[in-house]
Amino acid sequence: MVKLVEWVTVYLAWAPRATANAATLASSSQVPDDLPWRAETCGRVRTDLTGPTIVALVSICCRRWGMSETKTAPRAAAETRVVRVARLRMASLGVVVMLILQFILGMIYNLYGAAPTTKKPIGLFSTPVIALHVILGILIGLAAIVLLVRAIGARHKLSIWVSAIGLLAILGAGFAGLGFTGSGDNSASLSMSLGFAVALACYIVLVFALAPSGPAPSGQASTT
Repeated sequence: MVKLVEWVTVYLAWAPRATANAATLASSSQVPDDLPWRAETCGRVRTDLTGPTIVALVSICCRRWGMSETKTAPRAAAETRVVRVARLRMASLGVVVMLILQFILGMIYNLYGAAPTTKKPIGLFSTPVIALHVILGILIGLAAIVLLVRAIGARHKLSIWVSAIGLLAILGAGFAGLGFTGSGDNSASLSMSLGFAVALACYIVLVFALAPSGPAPSGQASTT
């Protein structure tokens, strides 16, 4: 559109000068009166925006601008996809860090906290360590849901499947943890540990799978 404005400006600036030059040439004594063209005819220069010249200029500029937009659109879409994949990788790395912190809190309570039994269950907020464990577990679940939504938005098949499996593993570990606090059952503890291991493996896979393979060539973007 900037080029279109420049073309229109040049044309409007040239038209009055062409009119003045034509009128001067027509009134000069060197031009015979019996020529087929007259001063009045020579002096008529169209300066309205509906003239054929300006219409042609507008058409050329619009075609060029349209071609530029057509070439730019796929590149912008590819760059947007690259940005979304990079955000998925960073979110996966964040979930990995949260899972590691969750594991540390669970080990601390396992070593220094009171083991629950069927007759004496423990509350979810009975101690600061177990309270942090529960709160962090909720945050991990929310982060896993957000990551799955982003993967669907980016239309990245690997991220969709792996993040879905990771979310299911986190939910399974959470429900197993609730069962463990109420009964102290060993099977619940094992299920919680397996869910943690599967979830951690899923998000570590995403961190490495979504890593950029290298600098993209000039004018191109990676579509991993």
